[in-house]
Order: sequence, then C-alpha cells, then structure tokens
Amino acid sequence: MATHSPREQRDVVNTNLPYFKFMPERYLTGDIQMCSLATQGFYVNLLAKLWQKGGYLPDDAAMIARLMKVSKGTASTALAQLKQCSIIATTDDKQCYVEFLLEQFEELSETHRKKVEAGRKGGKVKRLRKTSTAKAQLKHSSSNKDKEEDKDKEGASRPQFTPPTPEQVAEYCDERANAVDPDRFVDFYAANGWMVGKNKMKDWKAVVRNWERSDNGKGGTRRPKRKAMSYSEFERLNNAKPTKQQGC
Repeated sequence: MATHSPREQRDVVNTNLPYFKFMPERYLTGDIQMCSLATQGFYVNLLAKLWQKGGYLPDDAAMIARLMKVSKGTASTALAQLKQCSIIATTDDKQCYVEFLLEQFEELSETHRKKVEAGRKGGKVKRLRKTSTAKAQLKHSSSNKDKEEDKDKEGASRPQFTPPTPEQVAEYCDERANAVDPDRFVDFYAANGWMVGKNKMKDWKAVVRNWERSDNGKGGTRRPKRKAMSYSEFERLNNAKPTKQQGC
C-alpha cells in the first residue's frame, strides 16, 4: 500500500499525470465482472473520483453518493458488492481505496522524486561549476597581474642599454690595449640593431672583450695606447711648414 497521504498523492497527479492506466483485459476478466452492470458503471466513476482525490475517499456511502451524484441506496449497494469481491478496500482510519490505483501513485511518486533529486544535483553541479570557473578566472587574473607587476619591477630595476660612441669604445680599447677597431665595432652592431645573436646587447664592454679573444678585432698585435699630446708637441705640429711636393 502507498505511504503517501491523499494530499501528497494529489500533488503528484497534478504535477505529473492527470490520468491513470486502465487495463481493459484485466477489467473484462477480473472480479468486477461478478458485479452487476450498475455496480460496474459505478466502479468506473469511482476510479475517476479516487484518482482526482489522491487515491482515497472516506468510507461513507452518503458522502460518496453526493460525489457520484447518485442516491445513497445506489452507492451503498455498489460499495457493498465491490467490498465483497475485494475490489475496494478500507484503511484503519476508514478510507476506501483501490490497490491498482495506489500502485500507479507509487510509481509516479518515485519518478517524481528521482526527477526532483536529479534537478537538485544538476543545480548543485552548475553552482559548483560556476564557483570553480569564477575562482579559476580570479586566480588567473591575479596571476597575470602579479606577472605584470614583476615585469614592471624587473624593467624598472634593469638599466637601459645605451649604445656606445666610437670614442667610448676607443677609450675602453685603449685601457685594455687591445687590437679591436672601435669604428668597425660600432658600425657592425649599429647595422644589426645592437643585437648579439638573437638577444639585445646588454653590456657592450663584455662584447669588446669577446672581440679581443676572437678574430673580430682583426689584428693579432695589441693596439698601442694613445698618449696624450703635450702642448709643445701640438704647437710644433701646428706651426710646421708643409713640405713642397716635387713638380709643383
């Protein structure tokens, strides 16, 4: 027997199925055939009323007669025959019911329960997915922000590379007394955007030292240091008379 109250049964009917299964073969071969035709017609109408009311009606001939719109005598006779043939039964609290209708209510109730549970689980999964997505997006956004801040700090702390002039390279080469040609060095790297391989040059002095150890310096002998010219030497060179060329 179903464990649902008439109110719960009606809720299931109203939200799931407004009609019940009627098996003609079972009806035509069942115990109902032992009842009179009048009782059989009464029974069909009684099934419809039971379905509308959630599977149960008070075991009261006068009340059922009013619901069925028949006389009390007709209702009393039909109910007596149906009970005698065990087609309808009565609960301890005086409610009459038909077993096969309650079986259908149970089936509908179980289906309804599974749908509600699936809907709750689906809603929970969707909420969890939304929460997870939001957390992932927030974490990703925070991670990107941290990376950008780290880049800004790194860029701010890293000194900017300034290409040297030929004079600066020459001065450094004089200090090291190497054979590197300053003009050639500057021209070479200025032409390729001051790139060392695939990377931007960071320390031109380190590159000069690499040239010392390679053939880029173009000269095996060390480059003599430039000596500062004294004022007397400058005056002598400046006042020296140009030599006449032969044939002029």
